[in-house]
Amino acid sequence: MLKNIPVIFLLTITFCYNAFCADRSINVTATDKAPKLDAKINDACWDKIKWYSEFSTLNAPDKKPEAQTHFKMLHDNKFLYVLAKLDEPLMNKLKANIKQRDGRVYDDDCLELFIDVNKNQVSYYHFIINSLGTIYDAQRRQGGHVATKEWDIDGIKIATEKYSDHWVIEMAIPLVKLGIEPDNSGIWGINIARDRQSKKEFSTFMPLNGGFHQPGHFGDLVLKDADLKAFSWEIKAPYAIKTISQNGKVFINNKLYITNDTGKFRFIKIKTKLLNHDESKITTTGLPNETGKEVQISTPAGANGNTLLVVNIINRQNNNLLATRLFPVNIEYSPLKINLTQPFYRNCIFSTESINELKGEIISNLESLTEVVLLIELKDSAGETVSSKVIKEITNTNDFSLEIPDLKYGEYHLCAELQKNNKKIYSAKIPVKKLPPLKGEVRIDKNLITLVDGEKFLPYGWFSYRDEFDLAQKQGYNIYVNYNAYYKSDKKLKEWLDENVKNGLKAIIYPYPERKYNNPERWQKPLSTEEAEGIRNFVRKWKSHPGILAWYMADEPELRPALPARISAIKKICEEEDPYHPCIMLNDTLDGIHKYIDGGDIFSPDPYPLFIQNKYAAKPIEKVGKFIEEIAIAGKNKKAAWITPQGFNYGDYGRVNNRAPNFVELRNMQYQAIIAGATGFTWYTYYRAKPYPDLILGVEFLGKEARLLKNVILSPQKRIAMKTGDKYVKAVYYKNIDGADWIIVVNNATEAKQLELILPEDAPSKWYILSEKKQVDSNGKTLKDRLNLYDTNIYTSSKLLADKLSTASTQNKINEMKKTKK
Repeated sequence: MLKNIPVIFLLTITFCYNAFCADRSINVTATDKAPKLDAKINDACWDKIKWYSEFSTLNAPDKKPEAQTHFKMLHDNKFLYVLAKLDEPLMNKLKANIKQRDGRVYDDDCLELFIDVNKNQVSYYHFIINSLGTIYDAQRRQGGHVATKEWDIDGIKIATEKYSDHWVIEMAIPLVKLGIEPDNSGIWGINIARDRQSKKEFSTFMPLNGGFHQPGHFGDLVLKDADLKAFSWEIKAPYAIKTISQNGKVFINNKLYITNDTGKFRFIKIKTKLLNHDESKITTTGLPNETGKEVQISTPAGANGNTLLVVNIINRQNNNLLATRLFPVNIEYSPLKINLTQPFYRNCIFSTESINELKGEIISNLESLTEVVLLIELKDSAGETVSSKVIKEITNTNDFSLEIPDLKYGEYHLCAELQKNNKKIYSAKIPVKKLPPLKGEVRIDKNLITLVDGEKFLPYGWFSYRDEFDLAQKQGYNIYVNYNAYYKSDKKLKEWLDENVKNGLKAIIYPYPERKYNNPERWQKPLSTEEAEGIRNFVRKWKSHPGILAWYMADEPELRPALPARISAIKKICEEEDPYHPCIMLNDTLDGIHKYIDGGDIFSPDPYPLFIQNKYAAKPIEKVGKFIEEIAIAGKNKKAAWITPQGFNYGDYGRVNNRAPNFVELRNMQYQAIIAGATGFTWYTYYRAKPYPDLILGVEFLGKEARLLKNVILSPQKRIAMKTGDKYVKAVYYKNIDGADWIIVVNNATEAKQLELILPEDAPSKWYILSEKKQVDSNGKTLKDRLNLYDTNIYTSSKLLADKLSTASTQNKINEMKKTKK
């Protein structure tokens, strides 16, 4: 195992290996005239470009392959051009069978291209081309650990040709489709590899052992004279989404926030369309450099359901495409729609809450509401009206409140009806349930806090505790996410849940009776009747056990990828059979949160920064907070936000040059999430954390801090964002919680920062730093301090609370444990 290899030995190998690989950089010059894509190798633009060659055999870096590969590259600020010549003495045995895009092209003789555009060693693009010109293209994430082959690069051009003793590929890859981030250096990660099937010979430009997917060992692709600033656009996911009808046609209306980081003022066209829908809409605007703007978009829509909104940013002067993004959206048009806000959760009135009126909004998508009235009624299961009211002056969006008597347990229906001249035009209804008591009832309140039996609950624990119940209790954890409940018999599962309860733990498990329900091939298909019945029976069987906290819907469904309708159908079954326990979704991408937003009540994404040996995070560490913020946007402030932070070393999964996060980085991730609004923590993963003192002792300490700050964390409605004057420094203020004021600050920069916060009126002048035994004085108007890289400071006006714990003591324990492990 990697963890048993001496660190000095690993560092020596890494240094020598990287020193050798560093010489293999590729200089890609600019051309005024693009090559003709015909695989003929006779364009003048290629003549002055050197061939790169000398591929080595995979797993034998000192050995040259029998058949060598040669390539050249060019760019013209629009496309990256690749010309490859593949020597082949056995042309009659060239394997070329796959003709379907994203098929098993790697089973043929093929060329593989790997491009890490933003050089983060975490996400990159993978292209495979055979001699027929068939392409497999995928986006790789998590250091190449997972692939999304559903990602297709539109506009790629490929030509191939076979000759007597070699074959040729000539291709043009559109730069705008590669997700070039602002401030891209123009130095990308690159490797080219080859699969030669007649001899089972695998060769690679970058010498490699163990496989091609090693972004830590990619070489440098250096784009010369490249104007990459033109692609520096940030487009946030669409929000304020509504589906409406205009002139008999359905449109999806939304807002986009677009930021121009291109270095100059840009006149742009914003062209939007829905994937597989022909109609589009163009909006024009101008945007200065380093300026963001909210733009109202209206796009023609097709049938209801999940689809993708395609957003293209186009230069108005020359019609060049500057940026393109795809965002999951859900088209759900209906003439009349009811949204309840009280009761807030699942349209259910729980025994632990007192509700004497229903509140919400009724949305009408009719173009004309002249002389139209709105009738609102609550009816019981027999169809008898329990309460009603009429709204005579209505608009497209109507807030309402409807007084209700003390209801008996059971199901009711809230009905809305548009009437004109006492005749019904349209109607809609939704179920409303009054639930009997259940010990262990779990629900989400209007502040998106988890309640257990009506009391605030701060979930804090790990994935994969491996049934170490007494240890979990000793370390202070209260939840446990388990992947493997479906492997247990009914008897064993009951014993396991009972043991959880005995040790003060609540379990989060799949609602699946067997492992086959979780097989990847099933996730791309609609839920079958047999599967639905199996899930229904399983949930029905275990819903009353007090050891259950929630049902775990899916783990990174966007990487399978899963059919959103399938997950939504599973969630609906869980809601119907068990209204007392929420459904949890874990996503790996921001787009995934939007795509599967209907599949969960609680979202606990895993935005792992991926920490690199002798470096910082491979991805900007601030991605943790961004994922939490995205839950509020995608869920329209109706979905609870938890976090699954990185509590493991990706190197233990075979990723080179990775390491586990240290105590400072763990604390940064936790408080980033809290600043953004997270109210629960499911660290991944305990059994992989054991070898690392920072993880075992650090997370245990952070759990103690979280419990000390429970009423702060669970008061998101009192959270006030503070301006810091630095995009890397995030801060929030809480007024009068547990008799004290609180400020939480994190520094996401890889350098020290001087902090100067403008305090609210009547703020305390004396502040104490939680767990640091330090005091900071202010003049009551500003608070000044210094933050080291990735630092977290929690300021409080209570010295008693500030001194209850000590980070220094914990760090000393971590250091001592490391000494004993050497």
